[in-house]
Amino acid sequence: MRKRLPARVKNPLVTPDQENVTWSMDFVTDVLQSNRKFRVLNVIDDSDRVAVAQDFAESPALSILGGPFGSPTFFQTVD
Repeated sequence: MRKRLPARVKNPLVTPDQENVTWSMDFVTDVLQSNRKFRVLNVIDDSDRVAVAQDFAESPALSILGGPFGSPTFFQTVD
């Protein structure tokens, strides 16, 4: 018999009032018709949901820091 884990307390995410306070990062994976897999790193500004960057996983994705969008105060990852 499996042991049940206790219920997790879900805290709502806080939406910042200003830009460049919190950015969220998430990798998205998909497969082309030719069966080649690819991954894209999406970086989203949480205040207005603007895509700050979308970059292939094999590229230097964090080179966007200090670019036209500035730098965030915090990074958070999406599960």
